[in-house]
Amino acid sequence: MKELTPLRSSIHLHTYASDGIGSISDICKAARQEGLDCIVITDHDTLGHNINGYAGNLLVITGEEITPQYQERITETGAIKGTSANNHILALGHNKRIGNADCTSQELINLIHESSGMSFLAHPDEPGHPWVDWSWSVTGFTGIEIWTYKAA
Repeated sequence: MKELTPLRSSIHLHTYASDGIGSISDICKAARQEGLDCIVITDHDTLGHNINGYAGNLLVITGEEITPQYQERITETGAIKGTSANNHILALGHNKRIGNADCTSQELINLIHESSGMSFLAHPDEPGHPWVDWSWSVTGFTGIEIWTYKAA
């Protein structure tokens, strides 16, 4: 059996395209400085970057953070403007943008999986955007994000 190689990764990063404070180039530079092997850009409701491959020795993958009823964007001055609902889902490996469709949590998970993707319940304990749909009917998700860091 081939031995697995662990990768130091971050799977929930945002650029200026949603509520992040850097470009993809900025994020790649920071990731390299921190010794990461892989990053996943998961801007809100977009697959617009369409990056899946190596930038030097750093693996860069594009995912999507699906945010029901999302209306939050960062301004040019860096201020966050707008509001966002709860129950965000990270979608990785899917082959079409899902966006902030008006669906139940279970319907979003099903759409991700129908599109060949994996679904992760995002930041379950983050103030302002927690995962609150803990009903027994929400099943089939791939995993749960257990730790989130949000710069002040």
